[in-house]
Amino acid sequence: MKKIIQIPDGINLPEQIIGISSQNTDYKVAWEINNILNIELKKYPDKKIEIKDSEDVNLSYYYFKGDKDEKYFILQNSAKGYNLLTKLKNINFFFIILDLSENELGRIQKKLNSSNFFLGCFLISLNRPQINKLKSIIKK
Repeated sequence: MKKIIQIPDGINLPEQIIGISSQNTDYKVAWEINNILNIELKKYPDKKIEIKDSEDVNLSYYYFKGDKDEKYFILQNSAKGYNLLTKLKNINFFFIILDLSENELGRIQKKLNSSNFFLGCFLISLNRPQINKLKSIIKK
């Protein structure tokens, strides 16, 4: 029987997330994170972003809910020359983990950085408009 996971409506994004720079495709990034953290990120339908005076952009999206109710998201930052968060154009993917302490987030970031698969994994502090933008995309 196929298990259906509902993405929560009342998402409270943390002020820090992990930004990932990688030349690899979204599914390879998710696969590597799954292997490193022993989780099971699954691909969900792409998030469609409407851009003024241009065609829509689809951003890859992955989700996993852990045993302790922590929630993991991967959201693509750039596609077709469009960047979701323009000030972070060197970041290809956002790795967002809900319900996790800052210390644990830092430990995960270091673990991901130890892999030669990524160009770099960085702790990113978000401002309120950035949090709201990511939150609105994840809730779609």
